[in-house]
Amino acid sequence: MGTAPASAREAMDMVRAGLAYLAAADAAQLPAATQAECLRELEQATTNRGVVRLLPSFDPFLLGHRNRDHLVGRRHYKRVYKDQGWLAPVVLVDGRIAGTWSYQRGPGKLVVDVKMFTPFSKETRTKAKEEGHDLARFFETPDIAIRFG
Repeated sequence: MGTAPASAREAMDMVRAGLAYLAAADAAQLPAATQAECLRELEQATTNRGVVRLLPSFDPFLLGHRNRDHLVGRRHYKRVYKDQGWLAPVVLVDGRIAGTWSYQRGPGKLVVDVKMFTPFSKETRTKAKEEGHDLARFFETPDIAIRFG
């Protein structure tokens, strides 16, 4: 897996251009239209699509953002960023939060529950299952069940 060098260079050039622009002005002071334009340009960069990751609670990727609109829609915000500063483990699809997950361990068994914000495609489900199997390998658990809800 990974990104082709040409695609990575293209994405990094766009990031550098955006950072140079942001260095001249505080991002919070940028007009919403300009912020949206920067995000659209980054989304249009040629990258690997369909990357799915199960991130644990308090993963650094989820921390340190003043505005989290680029990670999760407002409709699902409270399902991820909970009261008293608690963060749910999340399912990340192409860099955006697409659901939450939890697990339960028993003797020789692991059950992973994935709660999707919207229905996952067959390909996304398959990749989420692969992540679940990686978790089972980490826990050295031979039996795994993955449930989607």
